[in-house]
Amino acid sequence: QPWVYYFMMVPLYEFVALVPALAGSVWLVLRRDRLGMLLIWWFIGTFIVLSYAGEKMPWLTVHLALPLILLAARVLGLAASSVASGLRGASSNIGAGTALPAGTAALLATVLLAVLFAISVRASARVTYLHPDTPVEPLIYTQTSPDVPALLQQIVALSEQTDEPLAVTIDGTASFSWPWAWYLREYPRVSYAGADFVGERSPADGIVIAAGSTLRAYPELEGRFAVASPYRHRWWFPEQGYRATTGSSLLSGVRDGSLLGSWRRFYWSRGEEAAIGSIDGVALFPQAPPVTP
Repeated sequence: QPWVYYFMMVPLYEFVALVPALAGSVWLVLRRDRLGMLLIWWFIGTFIVLSYAGEKMPWLTVHLALPLILLAARVLGLAASSVASGLRGASSNIGAGTALPAGTAALLATVLLAVLFAISVRASARVTYLHPDTPVEPLIYTQTSPDVPALLQQIVALSEQTDEPLAVTIDGTASFSWPWAWYLREYPRVSYAGADFVGERSPADGIVIAAGSTLRAYPELEGRFAVASPYRHRWWFPEQGYRATTGSSLLSGVRDGSLLGSWRRFYWSRGEEAAIGSIDGVALFPQAPPVTP
């Protein structure tokens, strides 16, 4: 992944902690708050190391989220304590009216955090429940397509109509054997083979799961079966846009507002399924499989 990867991931998913942490970090340094400065060093140091490392993956964002959350908590805790002290002092010494500016600031901060929290709940619900296996979110990265378990139901349903389970041959090209090795772990007649065996010698009275490249290399394979069902085996978040980002294009996008506009749209609606990259396969059946719900 490019060096800008965590500049994208942290604001997308950790903004509830990021906003107060960024807003209060300078304040913590000026106060010489030792715990706060430790947390700042922890976050910045981890950010630099992970950005420099070649292995940049979405699940590593948790190592940035942890110090960021603690840092935000430190900022909010000290800020709340300072505001409360100021309100008490102003009310007792001069009058309740002079406490209004501090009270207004506290109210605005509370409203801002509530809005950020609501947006975070929406984003979390969408990635967890709406499309947990669909990489329109960069957090999903690479994912087995939901076509695979649906195809498994067809395999099982067709085999249940025969005297004995049909033989299933899985093409091992491009790691197609996974996750079929898991989904078919209890299936009694399954084998894994290379593209040459699948294309030339796979039994036509069984079921064959072939990679798209194998089918293109052996176009006669499809003609030996009654039904050919294309499916998406593995798909991933489209990376072309952020991979092409450079330092100059990043600054240019900030200056002209185009980057902020793109981020605002992506924040709210995420990506489109049509843009997802995928590696595809074909399921070949000796007869039409039953329709599964």
